[in-house]
Amino acid sequence: MRVKLKKDLKDMLRYTNEEHLMMSNVELRKRAASRRIYETMMEYHFKKETMRRRIAAALKIQTYYRMRFVKNTSFIKALKLAEFPRLYILKEQKPIFIKIVKNLMPLFEGKHGI
Repeated sequence: MRVKLKKDLKDMLRYTNEEHLMMSNVELRKRAASRRIYETMMEYHFKKETMRRRIAAALKIQTYYRMRFVKNTSFIKALKLAEFPRLYILKEQKPIFIKIVKNLMPLFEGKHGI
């Protein structure tokens, strides 16, 4: 009967998360050591996951920046505007400017041998 009561008491304490009240000193030391190991392990995994997320975020930012940079500079490189004096146009004027340049391209090719 006593063993059954002790077992029921341990179960009840485990259910209320106060099982340390029935532990011996050796068991308490083992529990404290295992808790310290577990917390260190969780801290390591948390740092590792945080670093993985930071690297992923940095890659997304870098990809977005490079994409925008290439998009904005490919037009300038294609027309070789960097070699000549700068020509600034508004974003809304870009399609019209491209049409004008395409229509004038035969004139430039004939005169300058481009």
